[in-house]
Amino acid sequence: MNKRILKKWNKSFKYIQDMPMTIGDHLLPDEETQGQRNTAGILCHQPFYFMEITTSGEVYTCCPGWIKFPIGNIKNNTIAEIWNGNRARYIRRKLYLGEWEKICNPICPRIAVYKHDKHLIHYDYLETFDYLTPQLISEIRSGKEHLNSSPTVFNLSNSKICNLSCIMCDRLSQDDDPQVIEKTAKDIFQHLPNARQLVLSGMGDPFARPDTRDLLMNFDGRNSDLRFNLITNGLLLPRYWEKVKHQKFGTLLISVDAFKKETYEKIRIGGSWEDLLQSLKLVKENRDKFSSVTLNMTVMRHNYREIPEFIDFAESYGFDASFQRIRGDYGDQNFFQKPDDHTLNELGEIIIKEQLKHRQVKVFFSDLLEFTFVGFARYKQKGEVKEYKEGPGTCVIYDKTPGDIATPAEVNFGNKVKLAGITVDKLSQKQFMIAYDWQILDAPGKYKQIFVHFTDSKGTILFQNDHELCSGKSLESIKGKSIKEIYVIDIPETAIGQEINVRIGVYLPEPDYPRLTIKSSGGMITGDNNTYVIFQKFNLLDTNPEIHKVT
Repeated sequence: MNKRILKKWNKSFKYIQDMPMTIGDHLLPDEETQGQRNTAGILCHQPFYFMEITTSGEVYTCCPGWIKFPIGNIKNNTIAEIWNGNRARYIRRKLYLGEWEKICNPICPRIAVYKHDKHLIHYDYLETFDYLTPQLISEIRSGKEHLNSSPTVFNLSNSKICNLSCIMCDRLSQDDDPQVIEKTAKDIFQHLPNARQLVLSGMGDPFARPDTRDLLMNFDGRNSDLRFNLITNGLLLPRYWEKVKHQKFGTLLISVDAFKKETYEKIRIGGSWEDLLQSLKLVKENRDKFSSVTLNMTVMRHNYREIPEFIDFAESYGFDASFQRIRGDYGDQNFFQKPDDHTLNELGEIIIKEQLKHRQVKVFFSDLLEFTFVGFARYKQKGEVKEYKEGPGTCVIYDKTPGDIATPAEVNFGNKVKLAGITVDKLSQKQFMIAYDWQILDAPGKYKQIFVHFTDSKGTILFQNDHELCSGKSLESIKGKSIKEIYVIDIPETAIGQEINVRIGVYLPEPDYPRLTIKSSGGMITGDNNTYVIFQKFNLLDTNPEIHKVT
């Protein structure tokens, strides 16, 4: 870090207005859709506040693996120019319209959630995000693509310097560019007055990197709202703690990857388990300095069986636990890339069992959740699964209706499909898993859309799980088969603890939304001219909720 610049910054500490400039990139021209937006909400708001700078100088408004292209390069343009260039404005425009396919990769967790339940961020809720300034909130609500607001969150992934050589890290395939590091250091100071969070660091380790280490030791944040979010292996924290503890910190994520000493030192080459324990002891003693502390595991063949003990380990310190799958070509370690059905099923069962436990800390399974559907199917009905389809919602196909349905039913929708019942498993106070069992009586044609409304006792819809029946599968090809659809549902804050009813019907996603009429309900009460059936009552506070048929 250039200390002359740092000294000058600490003395002046004033906002420098971004100039309305562009990158001059004609790859993504303006469209007639400019200024339009979905009034119901926005799919993702990250490209309105976030900027990540990488070792090559390329700049992204999201995780580089989740978005299809960078918005510029710090070697060629300033942060202000990049922030309002054609690419950045194009991305914002597409998000206003909900047209993510041209800008986002489907592996993005937010896209997975959106595909699952069409969840949008409502414009009325923007004040709940503390990294958004009032000015930025106003600009988003107004549908602005060119922003007068600077980024409020920066992630410095522009150096690979680290004290470890982990087996799943690709930093050695990248090269540091002194020009990128120096130019980033000079330019970013102009935007820190309006920034809320600085992530150190998405690449390398913040205490091994001289630039980020100097920033942590010397930045004067007494008149700033800026907080440092740390991503680190933690091993160097005791060495520098006395020199950095005066800073304002947000989140702390410590990459651990194992519960056992031998696994840890096999994965995190150059690391010492004993040194890690000393670092964790220091963090525990200073827990009040951080808004949250999370121990992270990148799941691979070496460590996936240690997941339960890893969570116990984190909980023993009062820290949260998070998991993500290994990505990239790492041979036998990446059993996700070269699917190993036995291992994936075993992983799914491990996660399901852990989700059913009551924990004193938060556990984030992130992109591993899709494998809980496979594990759930195997866990509930071993030996009968003929086929499964992975995704945010999973369709498991059987030769006959399984016998594990908690609330059986006999509801015939238009002689096309029959609802054989539902099963609900509470995972936590904020999440449950639901399975819908169906029989395919005849080819339903275009009637493949299911609406599931979770309502209060007065019939007010609290949340929904509308979806395509056995999404991606030709129902004509499985006529006469039974299917089990499995979904994990996030419970909105406003619905936690309530007693709810479940309304289920089949409709056509066209104007007027025509529905299939129920031919026979098996004695259950139906509604809206015999187009949906009602299950009740499901108490969201119950550990093992009991659902009743309404007859």
